[in-house]
Amino acid sequence: MGDHRISAASDGPGYDAPGQVWDFLVTGIIGFACIPFISGIVVLLCNRKYRPIKSKNVNLTVLSSVGGLIWVGATIIVNGHLTRDKDSIWAVCVLWSFWLQACFGFCLWLNCMNVHLIVLYYIFILKKAAGGMKSNMIRLGGLLLPTIVFCICASAKHASRIIRNGGVISVFLFLLFLVIMQTQANYDVVGRSFLSLSISSAVFYYFWARNGEVIYNVIFQKEKYAQKFNADLQRCPSERDSRESFPSSFQDLETELKEAREVINGYHNQIEQLEEEVCAMEQKVNDLQQQVELNRSQAIKESEMSKSLN
Repeated sequence: MGDHRISAASDGPGYDAPGQVWDFLVTGIIGFACIPFISGIVVLLCNRKYRPIKSKNVNLTVLSSVGGLIWVGATIIVNGHLTRDKDSIWAVCVLWSFWLQACFGFCLWLNCMNVHLIVLYYIFILKKAAGGMKSNMIRLGGLLLPTIVFCICASAKHASRIIRNGGVISVFLFLLFLVIMQTQANYDVVGRSFLSLSISSAVFYYFWARNGEVIYNVIFQKEKYAQKFNADLQRCPSERDSRESFPSSFQDLETELKEAREVINGYHNQIEQLEEEVCAMEQKVNDLQQQVELNRSQAIKESEMSKSLN
């Protein structure tokens, strides 16, 4: 059976021991970056009913962020930045390399983004309802299934050699990881530090690039940003376009828009009725003017006739 611990790689020649200055520096930078990252997730959850945040599909965003955190944390463990006891849970290869780093880390982070892209494809390309949270979880489970099967097989076979000779992330064509692991650059403290920073940067960058604006505005100018967002929504060209522009998970927002359109249509009907009444009044005024002119003409004629008789 052999020893299937993560620290097996550190026994090889030329491997820099963990716990060096670069290791502590990289771990500190990543840990410090996690503070605003987690704070941003909390802001999204606390304001999930806020309209601009609803459009971000909070459930998938939070799941993807949790997967990213697991991926980053497992990478720090697997890359050997910290000293670990070979008999502790921190050195279990199958747990950290397969299940946490690959399945519930990288793949969960990536496939949540894929599900979000599928939702957008349904809405804007197929012009169909994308379904709610249940449909998204089914899609996510289907995308994760091959990885789960792989991890089960790897756990059964104790495939620790894959970790040492290529890295499980290389299975998913993560090119940076593949190059660093194959060249054994991770044996050097600078190499493993660069790899950990690259992975954490990818996770943090995607989160802030997609959610940074709305998080900033919900903290500093919540009402103003909501008004701007609502004004943008009201510029929808038609009820059909509006219905197709939102997934079914936003039915409450769609219902409010539909009710607003019904109110506007009611005002249009009232305006048309008033215009018809105005036209009718104008016609009556014209008729009265004609009658006045006719009466005036008759009065003049009668006056002239009476003068001639006199």
